[in-house]
Order: sequence, then structure tokens, then C-alpha cells
Amino acid sequence: MRAPGTSRIASAVARASWTRLWPNRLFIDSACLDRETMIVSGGRRGLSVELSPRDLVDLTDAEVTDLAQV
Repeated sequence: MRAPGTSRIASAVARASWTRLWPNRLFIDSACLDRETMIVSGGRRGLSVELSPRDLVDLTDAEVTDLAQV
């Protein structure tokens, strides 16, 4: 089943490299670095990975920036 108005499958798992507009670019909000660990998708439904935000940045070469304002 497709999500309304998109070509995405409802409840599908989006990988970190899902977009074609910014291939190999991942942005992480700087507030995440305050957490000890975080849980991210493992790339398929039902698979989650818990790791430190710093490890996620290192593994994905993510750009840390202020994305959200509280």
C-alpha cells in the first residue's frame, strides 16, 4: 500500500541514503549528541540498532547541525 500522495510504501523503512537529491548526505541535529545512545533503523522492517550518536556520525560521515529549535 502506497502512502497517500507519495511513491513510498506505507510503513516502509527508510535507509539513511534514501534520497537521490543528496546522495550520501545525512544531517543529524546537534541536540542528539547530548544523548548516551539512540536507536535508528537497521535498514529493514523490525531491525533497530542502538548506538551512540557519535558512532552514528562517524559511521555515516553525517553533518551535525542545528536542525530543530525547541
